[in-house]
Amino acid sequence: MPKRKVKATPTAHEQKDQLAQEPTMTEELEPLLDIIEVAAILRVCRPKIYDLMRRKALPSVTIGDRRFFIRSSVLQWIKQQETTSF
Repeated sequence: MPKRKVKATPTAHEQKDQLAQEPTMTEELEPLLDIIEVAAILRVCRPKIYDLMRRKALPSVTIGDRRFFIRSSVLQWIKQQETTSF
């Protein structure tokens, strides 16, 4: 009969190190924007945001059945849309 591998439980020190590596709400995570907020930032109507999401042109995050946007990703997307030719 093969030996079963027993997973060792992490020590208190290892658990503390693991928690230290995870982002905290105040340090690294940005607040998420909803469609209305993104539409206001881009100064377009909500159907345009849905169109951009459908074409996967605008980066978004799905949580459950709702879509959200990370503010820095939206601002970076705006910068990528800049054109230098007129």
